[in-house]
Amino acid sequence: MRLDWKEVVWAVLPGIIACFAILYPFFLSPGEFVYLDWRGTYVSLWPLEHFSDVFGQSWLTFRNIPFFLLQIPFILLFGYSASAIFSKVFFLAMFAGASAGLYLFFKEDKLKYLLAVAILCFSPFVYERIMMGQFGVVYNILMAPLFLYFTKKYFDDPNRNSAFLAAFFLTLSTLVQTHGILLHFILFGVISLFYLSNKKHQRPVLATIPYFALFYLLLNLYWIIPLIVLPQAPIFSSIDSSDMNFFEPRDSVSSNIFLKTAAQFGSWREAGLSLSFDLIPRAIFLLALIIFIYISAIGVIEEKSQFNYGLAISAIVGFLFALGSIFPLFDFAVSFVPMFSGFRDSNKFVELVTLFYAFLLPVGLSHIVKKQKKLIFSLFIIGAIAYNYPAIGLYNQLHPISIPPEYYTIRDVLPAQTLYLPKGIYLTYNWSLKAGMDGRIANPISKESFPKILVIPNELDFGSNPSIYPASNCTTTSCLLQNNFSYVILDKCVLIKPNIDWVKQNAEIYKEGDCLTVYKLT
Repeated sequence: MRLDWKEVVWAVLPGIIACFAILYPFFLSPGEFVYLDWRGTYVSLWPLEHFSDVFGQSWLTFRNIPFFLLQIPFILLFGYSASAIFSKVFFLAMFAGASAGLYLFFKEDKLKYLLAVAILCFSPFVYERIMMGQFGVVYNILMAPLFLYFTKKYFDDPNRNSAFLAAFFLTLSTLVQTHGILLHFILFGVISLFYLSNKKHQRPVLATIPYFALFYLLLNLYWIIPLIVLPQAPIFSSIDSSDMNFFEPRDSVSSNIFLKTAAQFGSWREAGLSLSFDLIPRAIFLLALIIFIYISAIGVIEEKSQFNYGLAISAIVGFLFALGSIFPLFDFAVSFVPMFSGFRDSNKFVELVTLFYAFLLPVGLSHIVKKQKKLIFSLFIIGAIAYNYPAIGLYNQLHPISIPPEYYTIRDVLPAQTLYLPKGIYLTYNWSLKAGMDGRIANPISKESFPKILVIPNELDFGSNPSIYPASNCTTTSCLLQNNFSYVILDKCVLIKPNIDWVKQNAEIYKEGDCLTVYKLT
């Protein structure tokens, strides 16, 4: 079969254009995106050299192995520049994957396809997650169209080959983000129920679903076996009411939470973001939202397909669970349903709402518009982008930065286990302020140096339990020595520092850099 390059260009170019439109500040700079939950990727083979310590501690770390393997060629070729270069390639691949999946659905009608790309890529959900540095969540939703395409192919023509492709793309679409497994299984499960309710599909689906399950199991054994064998991480074994209150949808722009969730907003950190919800006159925004919902509903009603029904019900499920503890069943699910404990950000369920709009609004519009289709679809494409226009260039809120090299090289001069101070998984540095907003980022020291350098979380690091570290309450050097720490790193570039002068009293400077000073305990 000959490759049609024109089709390939059509499939990936809109996604690449969307990626550049949103993230162009990062593509025009040698720096990288370093903000909150995205600390960049690896720049050395340290994780490979310390495989057991880095990846062998829980099933969650085992899930990171494929993503790390993808980075190895970049590490070998580019060294300390690997993170910035790999990140750019990764971002482009995500958006290209999104448009490729949508192209497979809508290639017979390019206008529907382009509108779907605009709705998905410029959605408030994707924008807020980029601003939080949660590119695992962004990857999950942008790869969902490929997964959904091969899921639909499987249910339309159930056989071993289509079952394998559905299992493969389910695995691929959830490769980076763990909670995506639950979200995509909700999609798969709800869609399967509608196909099973149809007698035409019932028998062949039931006959081949064991193949799908077997293929998925085999593709994911690398983390399923550790899930069974290794103890669960603390964040996945408990959750309480304080967690729920922290990660409920935010009413940060004085509006109804139900309305915000339907509009694809409501992440826990959006109070510091520029939002179209706040910038566009409320009446115009509400009108746009009503149009979104109405036309998408038309797409469900007019198409009358099991797949579309499945997307619609999945969106309702996503909407309800995105409300967090406001929805009565959420607390129950968190306590008793696997994968829900640790699902502390209920707004991640909005992914299902966004996919509903992206797939069904173009379908509904095509049923409504009979004349001047090109003009009206073009206006809707512009409108879909304008609906969340702060996504363009991220509204100049974030800027690329470079992590000082000493954060990568410090481990090489340390002969023994070292404690990093001040405590904190997320910190603000004088050099990270120019990244934008509050400059709070994931601590870069642990990315390349665990387990040689230990970073203990502080009380502001949500989801972390400092008490599991024996050294967390030490206030004397003798206490640190008793916990097998021979060296301490004090970071001078952290903006807000507690009083840790006690470290210097019984220690001598071993190495000093612009930010990091290493003390040898005596």
